[in-house]
Amino acid sequence: TPISDQQPGNYRNPMKTLISLLMLTAFLVHWSDNSVNEQGFTIERSAGGRLWARIGQVPENIVNFRDGNILPGTRYCYRVRAFNAGGVSRYSRSTCKKTAAL
Repeated sequence: TPISDQQPGNYRNPMKTLISLLMLTAFLVHWSDNSVNEQGFTIERSAGGRLWARIGQVPENIVNFRDGNILPGTRYCYRVRAFNAGGVSRYSRSTCKKTAAL
């Protein structure tokens, strides 16, 4: 069954992707879970918003991811999408934040 919320045929992507700086070396990426049948979420990151790379995956109902592989003075963008055996949702809107320079 494709990713959906409680209304059949209504496919939902994660929304409200946010980034919090945990410390100088880590961001916490968090989002809202708008689907009811996901098996998990994939998290992608871009340094500048152009080339995206998958940096992690979390199981169903987990709505945050710690990215501890960041560099000072760098702007990172994140996006998230839900997945299950039937496919994947659209991506969340990307959200960007720059780390502090040392």
